[in-house]
Amino acid sequence: MDNESEIICVIGRRGSGKTYLVKNHILPELPRYIVFDQNNEFADMPNASRADTLEDLEDFLEVGDNIIIPAKSDIGFEELCFILNESVSNYYLVVDEFHMLYQNYQEFTSKYAQFKKIVLTGRHDSLGLVIITQRPSDLPPYLLSQCTILYIFNVYLKKDLVSLSNIINDPENCQKLQNYEYYKYTLKSPLVIELKKT
Repeated sequence: MDNESEIICVIGRRGSGKTYLVKNHILPELPRYIVFDQNNEFADMPNASRADTLEDLEDFLEVGDNIIIPAKSDIGFEELCFILNESVSNYYLVVDEFHMLYQNYQEFTSKYAQFKKIVLTGRHDSLGLVIITQRPSDLPPYLLSQCTILYIFNVYLKKDLVSLSNIINDPENCQKLQNYEYYKYTLKSPLVIELKKT
């Protein structure tokens, strides 16, 4: 990863290979990470500590651990984002199943103002993001506009293809991808960089 923190979005339908890519190819390249693990998909990550309470989180941050926040922890998403904005640097926040947080733009923006702050200014504090979702249409516009690396697995719903058409040229090609195949885009080069099995 570059010195300036990235905003990475990983998009695709359920079972297409998103979690496998993140666990095996993205997380190992990050300096340190905190996973907000809404479906407990990351519980088996080696070299990561499980934070069930705010006290756990603060202890692990103090020593610079990789951290997994499980689905039934006492730590809320906005609370986590506030802590990251106030006192944390050189971490990536990984949000699995982001679409589970997102209801509509107005509600999300008012409820999760601290998250928006990470998106818009986090790179200055070396705070990066990895956002994993089945529904690109449920990503707030300010997030997609700041995304620096985009992995797209199979996407087939028309609403999602329309949302992708704002940032890539041929979103219909995403319908043809098989499981564990993806396109990788960067903002510096908005063309397909690679198509490969993970």
